[in-house]
Amino acid sequence: MIRIGIIGGGACGVMLTMQLIDRLAGGPEVQIHLMEQGDRLGAGVAYGTAEQVHILNMQAQTMSVHSDDPDHFVRWLAARRGTPATGTDLIDYVPRRLYGAYLRQCLEQKIATGTPTVTTHRCEVTGCTRVGRQWRLTAGIPLPDLDTVVLCLGDLPSGEYNRLAEHPAYAPTPWDGAFLDALPRDARVGILGTSLTAVDALAALDARGHTGPIACFSRRRGLPKVQPRILDTPDLKLVTRDTVERLALEEPGGISLSTMERLIRAELELALGGPAAWESIRRPDDADPLTALRADIHAAENNQVRWYEVLDAMSALTPIIWHRLSGSARQTMLAEFSTWSTYRHPMPLANAYRVERMLAAGILTVHTGISGIHPDHRGGFDVVRTGGRSAVDFLINATGTGYNPWVLPSELLHHLLLQGELVAHPLGGLDVDFGTLRVRRADSTLDDRMYLLGPLTRGVHFYTNSIETNRDNAQRLAADLVLRTGAR
Repeated sequence: MIRIGIIGGGACGVMLTMQLIDRLAGGPEVQIHLMEQGDRLGAGVAYGTAEQVHILNMQAQTMSVHSDDPDHFVRWLAARRGTPATGTDLIDYVPRRLYGAYLRQCLEQKIATGTPTVTTHRCEVTGCTRVGRQWRLTAGIPLPDLDTVVLCLGDLPSGEYNRLAEHPAYAPTPWDGAFLDALPRDARVGILGTSLTAVDALAALDARGHTGPIACFSRRRGLPKVQPRILDTPDLKLVTRDTVERLALEEPGGISLSTMERLIRAELELALGGPAAWESIRRPDDADPLTALRADIHAAENNQVRWYEVLDAMSALTPIIWHRLSGSARQTMLAEFSTWSTYRHPMPLANAYRVERMLAAGILTVHTGISGIHPDHRGGFDVVRTGGRSAVDFLINATGTGYNPWVLPSELLHHLLLQGELVAHPLGGLDVDFGTLRVRRADSTLDDRMYLLGPLTRGVHFYTNSIETNRDNAQRLAADLVLRTGAR
């Protein structure tokens, strides 16, 4: 009997379980134990929100859990509605909770096949200790010892502002509906961050009829740019796997950032059919947020954002490119991560219209150069930023996923780090093998019986918040796990 434990039943845990069921069907006797502390498999942080206004940031046509069936999610949506799929379904941005329901149903259908056996446990795993060749979990409920463990811990919030955690006017995440419901509608609200997570917080406040001033604060970046109305992803001609591997051979120390930038620029100009107007793509750092957003909306409405479609076409290659970059190139990329995110993770038009309306009404302001946050004597906060200070009554942390495992809110992570079973990656998250996702221990060896899947492989794979990356990584992980455990 082989027992496999998957800790975390969000999107990554669900996709991995499905992969293992496919690979283990008809093989030796195997038990899969899936542990999730929430009440709904497939939800996690990303798809657990109940807010109707929290929509997917990607079109439905890009969200299938089956790499060999890209329209699977679109058909599922149509079947749920009871009508045939249409072209509109392909480009729709549906509420995120529907994607959680999709993941759950896909998993339930796989489990119903009967082999291997999948047992789900609602519990929080707080410890994982090596006992001989097996793992023993601490979870408050009885669990069997496991031969192999996979950590699928999902999007854990940043610990950057942990010192504010006990303040009653501070929300450590934007997903706390009860906190938002309790806010006075005319309160002064500060939002930490200007990324897609901050846009979600704005949407939730707007849906509640908030009339008080809202200020978004960040260190460097402004609001995300805007996705095109219709996504027309090109077939890449220059930025290909073969080209990246050839460049890696030509530059043994790793591909330089300038080399990769030239390649991507050439790909974009090929897609455009001529020179790119770089000045119209690059938003000035001092651009007025409303003026810049209106220009971005105009470009998106008229499908003049070919740069995004090229970047989107590179999604599957992005972890490979990152893996082949030089160390200095990766350091520079992380230093400029806010710029990358602005362009690689633009918001859907529906959200852009909402944010534009809030800016135009004077309800929303956007500030960069945040340098300090100080609780004040009134029970609110004084936010220090470039050009002055802003007083707010309530503060919402929308900075998104955290990548320093030592300060993330996970007792399990801290337990494994202190035991030397995991080691932090210098570029963020935890260190794993690029191809198999086996975790690297503090003694630099790769573990044969523990894996990690999800956002916390950021230092190794870089682009780790996408369904596509985690789906592909789940396939590689499952293949290696089945091979190493002798389950096939």
